Amino acid sequence: MSRASASSELSLHADRRALESILVNLIVSSLDDCRTDKRAIDHEVILSVRREDGFALFEVADNGVGMEPEALDKVFSLFFSPKG
Repeated sequence: MSRASASSELSLHADRRALESILVNLIVSSLDDCRTDKRAIDHEVILSVRREDGFALFEVADNGVGMEPEALDKVFSLFFSPKG
């Protein structure tokens, strides 16, 4: 990813398919976590992007069941899935 220009627009140079794949996987995982959570709460998934220190920062957040500590240790490993 590249540094953003000084304007209000954000210019992003990235592999479109890889970025799309990462975001879709994160969103689907968040939706699954909320769907399988049996607590009686209103679930939500939030996707946001913002500029921070000249970089694009993508964030996917949810209030679902979360990940086990063992899964968190491996989350950035290639081909890892917390779903087994």
